[in-house]
Amino acid sequence: MGSRRTRAELARFRVIVGGGNGHDLSRAFCAHCGRAPTRRVTRGGSPRLCERCSVGAILEAEPAAAPDGEPFIIVDSSLRIAAVSERAEDLFSVYEHDARGRPVTDFVLRGDRHDRDAVNFVVAIADCFSSSKVHMAPGRLRHRPNLPVMLRIGACTSPRAALVVFAEVGDAAPPVGLAN
Repeated sequence: MGSRRTRAELARFRVIVGGGNGHDLSRAFCAHCGRAPTRRVTRGGSPRLCERCSVGAILEAEPAAAPDGEPFIIVDSSLRIAAVSERAEDLFSVYEHDARGRPVTDFVLRGDRHDRDAVNFVVAIADCFSSSKVHMAPGRLRHRPNLPVMLRIGACTSPRAALVVFAEVGDAAPPVGLAN
C-alpha cells in the first residue's frame, strides 16, 4: 500500500515550511478553509497543514489577492483547476475532487460582454504566471449564468499558480449546496 498524500502534494503545491525565513502570515491562507494560520509556520519534516481544518495546505499570496473569507479556486498554468476551497465547493455545487483537473471555463464564464474595458478573467489568470499584479475582472458562473461575480485574481504558491477569489457574488439565491 502506498503512502497517503496530502491535498497539497496532489495539487503539486509547495507548502510553506519557513519559520524564520520571512514568510508573512498576512499573506498565508489555507487552501481548503481559506483562513490565515494562527501562528508562524515552523520548519519541520511534514508538510504544513491548516491547524484549524486539518485538511488544506498553507499557501501564500500577495496580501491584495489573498482570500478574506470569500470562496476561491487555484488555477494552474494550463488554466485547469488545481484546488477548490470549501466555500467555492458550495458556490459551484461540486466537490473539489470532481473539479480538479477541469478547465476553469467549465465553471466560470466571461462577465458583461458589453463592457469593452473589462479585463477578461482568462487573460488575467494567464498574467499571474509572469506578473505579481492583482486584477479585478467580472465573471459569471456557468451553472448560474444570471449570477454576476467579481473576480480578484493574483498569483500564489510555488510552482506559481493563479488564485481566483470570488470577491463579490451578485444578489441571487444562496448557494444550493453540494449534490450527493
